[in-house]
Amino acid sequence: MARVLLVGLEPANAGQISKALAECRCEVESRPAGLSPLELGDTDVVFAGGKPSQYLPLLQRVRAALPFLPFVVVTRLPETGEWIDALEAGATDYCSFPLSSSQLKWLLDSVLPRRAAAPACSAAAF
Repeated sequence: MARVLLVGLEPANAGQISKALAECRCEVESRPAGLSPLELGDTDVVFAGGKPSQYLPLLQRVRAALPFLPFVVVTRLPETGEWIDALEAGATDYCSFPLSSSQLKWLLDSVLPRRAAAPACSAAAF
């Protein structure tokens, strides 16, 4: 079971992601922006949102402390400059809302180590 941390997402967006990830049998926790990498515990992937001024400092701290932790930026601001800034800062992926369940499943499967016999979520869950 993958442990997913949602950081700084609007409640409605966090709820949508939480519901879809629960169907994939993920353990999901939501936290406000501003936490330190030490608070990530044994998280398998971070989905972070908000404005760049909120997620970029966390991303930089995570990359310094946990360079291989998957970090996906989820935003309502699909601006090319912000996308480039996030990826250059070390984001694993960058996507914008709204997210479909199949897109979320693909994101999860692409950032977590693949298991040949047991994918993170079957397509039938959606």
